[in-house]
Amino acid sequence: MRMTIAVHDGQGDIGLWQPTALRELGKDESYLEATLSRTPELLCLESRRTGIYGPFALFNQLQLSSPQGRTISPDITLLTASGDVVIVEVKLFGNPELGDRRVIAQAIDYVASLSALDEDGMARLFNGGARTEWTELVRRRFVEEADPEDLAST
Repeated sequence: MRMTIAVHDGQGDIGLWQPTALRELGKDESYLEATLSRTPELLCLESRRTGIYGPFALFNQLQLSSPQGRTISPDITLLTASGDVVIVEVKLFGNPELGDRRVIAQAIDYVASLSALDEDGMARLFNGGARTEWTELVRRRFVEEADPEDLAST
């Protein structure tokens, strides 16, 4: 059973929308990644349950060195105003990697790689490889943060 959603345009007109698979529209994972990068609200990260809140500093395809020395690149990495790091790996429904352990191995690689970084390594990673202080990077990325030192330590 397909769900139909009524969309009100604010002018009194109502349109009907039916969910459609991205593959049916000729879209691929890069389209979904670009969409999520432009609109991270679609991830529904912010909630009392997760404790995560924005604003977000978003990074695409950051290059990490895995514990085995391989270069790995999460699709989207977000630094959050709540002090969390969120990794998003984009997979379309039907991707064969979803049916086995490869996606879990990717997630473990990302977490292990980030966990191995010290403050200087994190600052370089999120500053395009250039040297900077972590607190300064946080201050630049979260300009409206009242206490960037506290956020940096979090």
